[in-house]
Amino acid sequence: MEPIDIAKDTLLKYGIENASLTLLRHNENLVWKVELSEGLYYVLRIHIPANGLDLIHRAEWLESEMMFLSGLSENSDINVQKPIRAKDGRYVIHLPLNGGFATLLSWLPGVTFNQLENTAIHNAFLVGELVAKMHDYVLKWPNSCELPRPTYDSERVMNAVNSLEEGIGMGLFTNDMYTELYEGAMCICNQMEQENSREGWHGLIHSDLGLGNIIIHDGIVSPIDFGLCGHGPFLFDLGGLMGTFDYTQLRKAVIDGYSKHRPLNQNDYRSIEAFFIASIYFFMSMHLHNIKIHEWFGRRLPLVISDYVRPFINETRFLHKLTESESAVV
Repeated sequence: MEPIDIAKDTLLKYGIENASLTLLRHNENLVWKVELSEGLYYVLRIHIPANGLDLIHRAEWLESEMMFLSGLSENSDINVQKPIRAKDGRYVIHLPLNGGFATLLSWLPGVTFNQLENTAIHNAFLVGELVAKMHDYVLKWPNSCELPRPTYDSERVMNAVNSLEEGIGMGLFTNDMYTELYEGAMCICNQMEQENSREGWHGLIHSDLGLGNIIIHDGIVSPIDFGLCGHGPFLFDLGGLMGTFDYTQLRKAVIDGYSKHRPLNQNDYRSIEAFFIASIYFFMSMHLHNIKIHEWFGRRLPLVISDYVRPFINETRFLHKLTESESAVV
């Protein structure tokens, strides 16, 4: 069965017929824009990863993601997509033909974050505020720590770097480069342990706040794609954001926006640097077998090691030195 036929068949379980479908992307999910004749829009996700992505979807993880989104949409002023129940009342539909799952979400109008707009610095500040408010919501949400979600901890960091050892034999990097990556991972783990023991600085995080997952509409900034959300240190979200913005002033605006609601100390900046690097490790681990990304390893990894990993190992601050002309991950 073709992907579009799977999508149309799945929509019937929501009572939706004769919809216009547009494929938006296929990374960790097949993501379809669903348009109805009466002007209603939805997002249909078929949870089947693209070839080369080391990612497994679990029904309980998808269900908990829907619960998180439902809580945010109903009990906070954070603008997120609302999960839609199927006709049988379920948020998550099992697709027996291919072993995958499907979920349906409301559509959020807007455009993804544009770093070149004249409002970019202001919008980056709003992103920082948004993340702080999301973390504050998590702290007030009863039983959020019990949701079955992935965990972003030292074990996950070491699993990522251990998986990267295979890249030596694949010719993606040298043994010496891997040795530095491993040493950097050990330093990240030390910082991770400190953060995970801090009261009020650990809980559910988005973990994947790239530019493509930030929507702006009428001055409102909204996070989308909570598929990789999990339990971890709150500053991991800031570390990931530092890697997605190309310009120093935008990174600073994010930090300023976050600090307005959740003040940071000097040690927090080392944690942000640690998770900045960790997000790159997770990216590399997930895409190790993705041939389309192999060019990235040769082009970017030497700079990742020289500019980020090595200074971090030597306890030399690098966050404030990130240049205004490079992107950390792509």
